[in-house]
Amino acid sequence: MNNLNASLLMTTAQRAVSSYANWQFPRFFYKEELEDIAGELTYKLLRSIDNFDPEKGSMENWIFSSARNAVRSAAEQKSRRRGLITNCEGLRSDDFEQDDLARKETEERMRECLSGRNRQIFDLRVMGYESGEIAKILNISPNAAYMAIFHMRDRIRKAA
Repeated sequence: MNNLNASLLMTTAQRAVSSYANWQFPRFFYKEELEDIAGELTYKLLRSIDNFDPEKGSMENWIFSSARNAVRSAAEQKSRRRGLITNCEGLRSDDFEQDDLARKETEERMRECLSGRNRQIFDLRVMGYESGEIAKILNISPNAAYMAIFHMRDRIRKAA
């Protein structure tokens, strides 16, 4: 694929990501997050351009469908992170108007409510990993990871 087509693909992906995110998730994503999603999407589209079948639909529809899936996935990951980081010491990080610095400060204070293995699980959960993935990374059972997250949420809520 030549540079002109790659540039066109990137522009179309950015437009699709931005329009879908602003339509379905208004004020949920920061501009930088949308740019990251579009960049990752462009890379995936470039890698899988051979899978595009013009008989199944137009290139724009393929890009928009891929953008929709990428935005939904990013929203789900962000919601999971926000779901875990509810409140601790009277702080709420699910306020979508917080800037990145305030959110990081909130996460750090919540980490202080936890110890040892729970901090590791918390950090991985904040990064968007699910309990099964956390279990593999930390070499524990999926049920142990799930229960640790469950009890962690309870401790954080009680600390608030």
